[in-house]
Amino acid sequence: MNFKAANRRKLVEFFQSGCKTAQGFGIEIEHIILHKNTHLPASYEEENGIAALLERMKPFYEEAHYDGSHLVALSRGNEHITLEPAAQLEISAGPFENLLDAKFAYACFRKTLDPLLDELGLYTPMLGYVPTVPAKTLKLIPKFRYDAMNAFLGAEAYEGVCMMRASSSLQISIDFRDERDAMRKFRVSEKIAPILALMADNSPFYEGKNRHGHMARFALWTRMQQDRCGVVPGSLGADFGFDDYADYILTRRAILVPYAADVAAILEGDNGERVAAGAAGAASAAGTGEEHTTSPVPAYIPEHDDHWLYAGAHTFDELYAHRAMTDDECMHALSMVFPDTRLKNFVEIRPADALPLSHALGYMALIKSIFYSDDILDVLDRSLAPYGEQDVLDAKQSLIEQGYQGRAYGHGAAFWADKLVALALDTMTREERIMFEPLRSLVYHRETLANMVAHFFPLHTVFDGNSTAKRSIKPDETYAAHASLLAGTFPSWSAACVCTYAEAGHALSGMWPPLRLSTDCELDKAHDQSHDQEGDQRFDGNLAWEHHQEHTQEHMHNNGAPTSIYAPSSVPVIGILPRYDTEFTNLTLSEGYITGIIAAGGLPLMIPLTFDQENVERILDLCDGFLIPGGPDITPSLYGRDEEPQLCRTSPMRDAMEFMLIPEILKRDIPLLGVCRGMQALGVSMGCTLNQHIPTKYSHSDIKHVQSTLFAPPSHTVEIDASSQLYSLLKQKAIHVNTIHHQSLETIAEGVRVSAQASDGVVEAIELPGYRFAVGVQWHPELLWRTHKHAFTILHALVNAAANNHTQQHR
Repeated sequence: MNFKAANRRKLVEFFQSGCKTAQGFGIEIEHIILHKNTHLPASYEEENGIAALLERMKPFYEEAHYDGSHLVALSRGNEHITLEPAAQLEISAGPFENLLDAKFAYACFRKTLDPLLDELGLYTPMLGYVPTVPAKTLKLIPKFRYDAMNAFLGAEAYEGVCMMRASSSLQISIDFRDERDAMRKFRVSEKIAPILALMADNSPFYEGKNRHGHMARFALWTRMQQDRCGVVPGSLGADFGFDDYADYILTRRAILVPYAADVAAILEGDNGERVAAGAAGAASAAGTGEEHTTSPVPAYIPEHDDHWLYAGAHTFDELYAHRAMTDDECMHALSMVFPDTRLKNFVEIRPADALPLSHALGYMALIKSIFYSDDILDVLDRSLAPYGEQDVLDAKQSLIEQGYQGRAYGHGAAFWADKLVALALDTMTREERIMFEPLRSLVYHRETLANMVAHFFPLHTVFDGNSTAKRSIKPDETYAAHASLLAGTFPSWSAACVCTYAEAGHALSGMWPPLRLSTDCELDKAHDQSHDQEGDQRFDGNLAWEHHQEHTQEHMHNNGAPTSIYAPSSVPVIGILPRYDTEFTNLTLSEGYITGIIAAGGLPLMIPLTFDQENVERILDLCDGFLIPGGPDITPSLYGRDEEPQLCRTSPMRDAMEFMLIPEILKRDIPLLGVCRGMQALGVSMGCTLNQHIPTKYSHSDIKHVQSTLFAPPSHTVEIDASSQLYSLLKQKAIHVNTIHHQSLETIAEGVRVSAQASDGVVEAIELPGYRFAVGVQWHPELLWRTHKHAFTILHALVNAAANNHTQQHR
């Protein structure tokens, strides 16, 4: 009797056991563990390695699980800690009904984990791929299962070794009502997998070097044989069901199976296949280039250990044709495939890299909103119905090569990402929207976490050629700064969502080396050291920058923002105008303005958008300095011009308040800094006019004034007038700046001095001689102040001038 039908039925019954009306979700988050001093991965058996970590974690858990004498897993309640092949630490938890429950569970896990990591000199970077070494150098944990998988998958492609040893992912599991609901979710998930992978791309490095292209971890799967990864064959069709997925499982090559005497008899005498698998793996690795000349796989796989049999290329239906599979054998078979979406008694969505908590919560919010809305699923299912398996592969390849510039299903990648965001926002609760904001902001700016890390901290090769000799690297420059980077350089973070980003500051302890939070007495000491004996608030800009660099950790409060360097009673208040979102009627402020002003010693205050003269007077009385940030185009009628076709969105409300406020600021000689649009508003208020579209007038220029990469890294140079106030501050004739503007000052009014220009002649900075501090810059110091001294110096100069104004006003 052939038991294939019985085994298919058993798998189908297991899938059916997941049918429920509940709308919970589960999470699996993997963690790469590195040494603090070397940033090299920690192995299982080394001193103070992962085995030692699990032993220290064991008292906090209800159950410990061993493979022979080796501790390999822990569990308590609905939380399970397991190890991936090269000792990546995984937490799986749930189901949860809401994001707050998931956040709390993960926070409890990290409360256990982080102090123990610190004791052992370890940390977790929360990346999708090991940053510092090739996968072949990473040691497998002592587990027969992983030896077998490593040999078999390594025989197919070196990427099989990379996937097992060096990758780290975030997986979300969702419930389904019935078979139709399950397969619709499965189908939609497979088709949007390339878009999800791009949105959750957090793998800036690959094999110890800067990656090429995008989605380095996700790309591994496309270079492996597609029989057990990628899109499940036939699954995009509307008639694909539980029985088809069961057949897919049973016809996969098993690699290994739980030990059973009858199955061992079938495999008896198959040593030749095992040796061939190991040798093929070595040959495959050696044939992929000089990086992989050392075999990543053993040349021989044992027949079995006490718990497992090596099955090689035998399929599950061949091995169990003579009897029904046990429950354990079924569960094992389901775990031996790695498609973009996997079916169990839930649907497991697998494209995302491991993400820091702030962005992992956003990803959870996205998945929950999309897959628990019948309307959204219907829209996506209908929109994507014409596209098949080759279209998915084409989309993956395009996005891997070009990121947001790639194409998928007849549209740009950005179109689909925007569509997912818009659809999801429509069903989110207020709390979910807040948690979604960090991920939404990345999509809005066509950026990924991986791009941000790669742009700011390029990683130099840490291995010499095809040997394993380490080269010197500068971890303090490359890694330690990453926490502060992600704490404060995302553009356009909503002021309404500050609580989320403060929480992200806490989460940064799991992104790169943890930030040490200083005590109140340490902060007071830092404050005292910033004053001279006479209490004068002025201090040198170079010292301020050094103070900022040396005490970034000491200046971090529990809200993730740096503290002021001035005594509380004399902190100058810097009023910052908000952006006005006409679509959602939101007042927003880029986060870098807030943290930058605080780090420079000021107290930032987002002032209300008001046109009432009495309220404007109150604002003027309250603030010691002002910062006018970037924003939409200025209405051309304000500088006597007609609108040109290239004019972008304007903000009449911003216009009205700025041109009421700026003259009063100058009248009172209150320090003022204009950034981007703010510089243009300062110029227009003095009588300057604007060029409405730079490419029209400066067609000869090779400078892209709206840079195509992340806005924070500098993209061109500006030349500074050596006789200007700006030069006296920066002591530099040229600086590298970022650029996010398509307009510029054109005619320069009397009383306005151009203090910096780009090489193409575009005005990059102005100042008003005769005023205490009235400066405008076309670039964005709020996105640069953590990494570039000149940006911090400009913010400090504003705060210093405001401090002097404050002192005079309160004598």
